Amino acid sequence: MPSNVDKYLRRRALIRPLSRDLGPEICLWVVIPCYAEADFLPATIRSLQCCKVDMGTQVAVLVVVNNRAPAMLQTHAECEAYRQNLAMLQFLRDEASSSSLPILWIDAASEGNALPAKGGVGMARKLGCDSVLATVRNHTKDTELSERLRKTVLLHLDADTLVEPNYFAAADELLASGCPGGAIRFAHEPADTPEGQRAIDCYELYIHHYTQALRWARSPYAFHTVGSTMVCTLEGYLRADGVSAKRQAGEDFYFMQQLAKTGGVATLRKTCVHPSSRLSDRVPFGTGPRLRQAVHGDAPDFSVYPLRAIAVVRRLLAAVCEHPESNAAGLFERCECPEAEDFLEAKRFTEVWRGFQRQFKTPQDRIRAFHNWFDGLATFRLVNHLTTAWGALPLMDGWRELFEAIGEPSPPSTREDLLQWCRQHCETK
Repeated sequence: MPSNVDKYLRRRALIRPLSRDLGPEICLWVVIPCYAEADFLPATIRSLQCCKVDMGTQVAVLVVVNNRAPAMLQTHAECEAYRQNLAMLQFLRDEASSSSLPILWIDAASEGNALPAKGGVGMARKLGCDSVLATVRNHTKDTELSERLRKTVLLHLDADTLVEPNYFAAADELLASGCPGGAIRFAHEPADTPEGQRAIDCYELYIHHYTQALRWARSPYAFHTVGSTMVCTLEGYLRADGVSAKRQAGEDFYFMQQLAKTGGVATLRKTCVHPSSRLSDRVPFGTGPRLRQAVHGDAPDFSVYPLRAIAVVRRLLAAVCEHPESNAAGLFERCECPEAEDFLEAKRFTEVWRGFQRQFKTPQDRIRAFHNWFDGLATFRLVNHLTTAWGALPLMDGWRELFEAIGEPSPPSTREDLLQWCRQHCETK
């Protein structure tokens, strides 16, 4: 393990000095990328300071304040973000002097410290996590490093997200699960307007619908990929090869997918985080841009994928898992969907599957290889492909057919009641 850590730190890591060195005792790190968050970060820090900490648990909060170099800033919004970031650095200095919860930061915003031109939230999140890994490595003997990586937990939070007082219980729940990664429950903060509230309710129901549908299909990628809900061990972070620095958005999706491939993602039920429901155009896609489209009328409602598309995924996964000795033609026959066959053949599935059968002699290894190939992104693309051919469903219609499939009575008749049901039951069904 020491050699793997050293190799990663030497070849792949982005490392900056932390504002101070807390020594070797920290076992739980909250890593927060921060960009133009003057209206939100203080409340996030306050909510963390109200969290219960078990006796003997050492916790630290690391905020990565980031933007591109000041000379690269062109728009008024970019200049305003830079101004906010400098203010946030001062806020952190002031707060750290009196906070009972250790607060550290990385200055990736000021002159000479800013991110390169293509830097974004993925790079900022990676910078924080890699710097934690380097800190742990520097303070740990080779003989103790493996154990330290297994027991050190990274809680990935966003600067506009509030947490509940039992937030740190997610770390214990993750360690008890045996998985390298986990996803915490989430419920968005109330919106400022009725239009915004309707949009965030629909968006959250859309996320729950897709996750619940994948769970019904028995997909190993049946978990939500909201950045502020991610948790992982430091060992899991290393095995997943870290967060991608290339992503201006969506780094959470790809990182969680890698965690699933390298050990699994647990659903963590003990606590809940509360992301902001604000409109935003700071990233090219994600919650903020989707809500802005909805409120402004470009996408007034959120349609969902028809169950018949998810059922194709369910049949495909069942065919592979129950008949790993079959050839590709036999799997296609059990899948019962020419459109899916066309999609998979465009990805050269017959050739890929034949290679799996030659290379992997046991059914378990062959199935594992298939899941790594037909991953969360491939699943999403297949479902989109089928939905383009067959048509999406209105939100409530999609939920009605999903309830029937999972053996539930008819769903609540209002969005508000359905959302309450999702928040209470989706992770347990």
